[in-house]
Amino acid sequence: MVAIASLCSLQQGMILQGFALVVLANIGMEGGLVFYNSYLPRIAPPEYRGRVSAWGFAVGYAGSILPSCWPFPW
Repeated sequence: MVAIASLCSLQQGMILQGFALVVLANIGMEGGLVFYNSYLPRIAPPEYRGRVSAWGFAVGYAGSILPSCWPFPW
């Protein structure tokens, strides 16, 4: 989250710094998915794992898209 939040502090022409921040954010996201995937077998029985996984991703996407759209009406 810090890497993505730091993107707003970049100035014009800071391409390498922006690339490095995106790489750090991707590493953080992939690191979080390791824990997500390891807990899934404990949370849901085998016949519901696909559904629980899909809901988890959907809620995660909604949680990142809705705050991004919030300032647009103003």
